[in-house]
Amino acid sequence: MNAHWEHFEHGADIGVRGVAATKAGAFEQAALALTAVITDPSRVQLRETVEMRCEVIVRFSSRTRS
Repeated sequence: MNAHWEHFEHGADIGVRGVAATKAGAFEQAALALTAVITDPSRVQLRETVEMRCEVIVRFSSRTRS
């Protein structure tokens, strides 16, 4: 499978899609598609590396809705 990205029509704005053999590769391609919405990705250059970390807290409730 050739990794690639694409734009598609979407009622709210513009759709972006990343396609690759792995989830990580698809995410990378989707990031390129999003970048391409505002600029030519081939003109983007690395200036510095920034380490980022995300933490998600998930809370579940045992109550049910009526």
